[in-house]
Amino acid sequence: MSRYKINIMEHQYYINTDRDPAWVKMLQERLNGQIDEIREGCPNLSAFDTFALLTMNLMDQLAKSEEAAANLRQQLTNYLRESSAVRAPGDDYRRAGQMDFRDYDENDEEF
Repeated sequence: MSRYKINIMEHQYYINTDRDPAWVKMLQERLNGQIDEIREGCPNLSAFDTFALLTMNLMDQLAKSEEAAANLRQQLTNYLRESSAVRAPGDDYRRAGQMDFRDYDENDEEF
């Protein structure tokens, strides 16, 4: 685990993480970018109010991401269910064909 110093709203924080430095830097930049957007729209906000709005924005993004992931899981489940329903009859025919092939004897009559 590595320790990193990050700067958020001109304050220094130390975090411990297993992530690589590029990841930590990317998060710091994204966080500061979102803070800057909030402060541009409301320059007189206190640090607490800025973080409260930032938290609401991040929670909204998280909820939307979770909803999108749930929708993708449902679509995948439906696809797999439909795929297995279509494939099942073909598998039966294939198995039957394999059984016929395996049971074939050279002395059998040709078709």
